[in-house]
Amino acid sequence: MVLLPRRVVFGASIDRVAAPQLRDKIPYVVLDGLDNALHGGDYYQTDGRGLITPPTHGGLNIAEALDDEIARGILRVGSACRDWVVVDFSLGTEDLVAADPVIDSIIDTCVAGGFRLAWVLPHIYYGAKTPEQQAWNETLTTMLIGKIALNSALLDARLIDWDYLVTAWTDATPSLTDEARAVGQPLLYDGRHPTPARGCERYACAIQEATGL
Repeated sequence: MVLLPRRVVFGASIDRVAAPQLRDKIPYVVLDGLDNALHGGDYYQTDGRGLITPPTHGGLNIAEALDDEIARGILRVGSACRDWVVVDFSLGTEDLVAADPVIDSIIDTCVAGGFRLAWVLPHIYYGAKTPEQQAWNETLTTMLIGKIALNSALLDARLIDWDYLVTAWTDATPSLTDEARAVGQPLLYDGRHPTPARGCERYACAIQEATGL
């Protein structure tokens, strides 16, 4: 019997906003924070979650949630399944020095479990860009490229350049006002979260295209 790969998405409020499109566009998808209780877990929360920061209203951070999904058999260990771990790290305030070994741990878990890893390169700002936020965004992107794209031990690793897509769509829409351009329209409405139609669909399609059918 052929076991079709699951795509288990670990993220925060971006995935809650885009949940309908993620479920529509991506086959065999599980949205960890939103679907946890449906699969025998005990929490339902994604907002405010980071790699080491627990969600605002309770639940597991992304690193803990990955272990939880493996323990409950949602992520199936072994090369026969080749499930995808999709990480959207959408909390743009976390200490990247502290998060660095957590990223390494997630990668090691994927290698050991035979999981494929897709990570969304961030476009995370709170309103218009500031130099501090841009530096954080660029630092995390550089970390992920070095740790994932250049890691030969990972099977079919993918980096989803959401930052590039957001910027490209903004640049290709000359009718935008300066205020709209500053927060990433037409794909984003506040510098961080996708717009209800176009942004959510483009975000879901980017993950689907990276992880295949």
